[in-house]
Amino acid sequence: MDIENLISEVFLRPALWDQKSKNYHNRILVEKNWTEIENMLETSKDGLKKKWKNLRDQFRNEWKKIPISKSGDSGVSEEAYSNYTSWPHFNSLLFLKDQIKPCKSVGNFEASQLSFEPSSSEFASQLSQDEIISEEIHELCEDETPKKKSKRSLMRQRN
Repeated sequence: MDIENLISEVFLRPALWDQKSKNYHNRILVEKNWTEIENMLETSKDGLKKKWKNLRDQFRNEWKKIPISKSGDSGVSEEAYSNYTSWPHFNSLLFLKDQIKPCKSVGNFEASQLSFEPSSSEFASQLSQDEIISEEIHELCEDETPKKKSKRSLMRQRN
């Protein structure tokens, strides 16, 4: 089976790979497309579907190896994608890249850069509120703190 021919034939039929295509969920058209490819490549439809699924899955795995650019970074050009993989069919399958759901992106900012620094009056009022809350918690906890038991008292309780 000529893999490059399979890729090019599938590419010509967006109903087989483009989830945004209006015919993507049209089972009759999809089966018709696979039958056309089966006749062209003289290979069984089941074998073609299985090979296509393997190619698509392998592309997805190779795509995940490419580092995700963060906001503000210059993007990776399509020519540079081949630096991240040596898989020979990667460039032929780049049309699938928009079909892969992106992972959650992480920003460039560190948590310390996002912290809020209040003005001196806001800081003072926040500090006094924190002190009041801290004292109230301390008073509540003082009454409920159990006394530490000695080893002897623990031994007496067991016997």
